[in-house]
Amino acid sequence: MTTSTVETLSTLAEAIDELASADSLEEVQRRVHAAARRLTVPTAAELVMRDGRNCCCVEEDPIVPLLKGRSFALEDCVSAGR
Repeated sequence: MTTSTVETLSTLAEAIDELASADSLEEVQRRVHAAARRLTVPTAAELVMRDGRNCCCVEEDPIVPLLKGRSFALEDCVSAGR
């Protein structure tokens, strides 16, 4: 395995351990979001959850906050993965 692969797997294992100790939905959301950020190294990361026919940005850490707490129709949500 390459160093990059080992580091990625180590980060993923740490995230799994962190998730195992989460005691609320909000804590799971924060930890999933943080793990995604560490694993992908983006300039911004959002955690968007589906809520029926809508989706809601439940966590984000962009350079300038944009969407946290806002709900959108699924067809209008870029993060919905259409």
